[in-house]
Amino acid sequence: MKKIPKQSLSNLFLKLLGGMFGIPIILTKLLERKISQRIE
Repeated sequence: MKKIPKQSLSNLFLKLLGGMFGIPIILTKLLERKISQRIE
């Protein structure tokens, strides 16, 4: 087994977290836009 450097491992983890949190953020922003359009 090849040893994976800590840096790349943490970067991969951060990318996974970013993807997990990024999707809900995009969805909430889209929802907010739809709600604000309805109110106007």
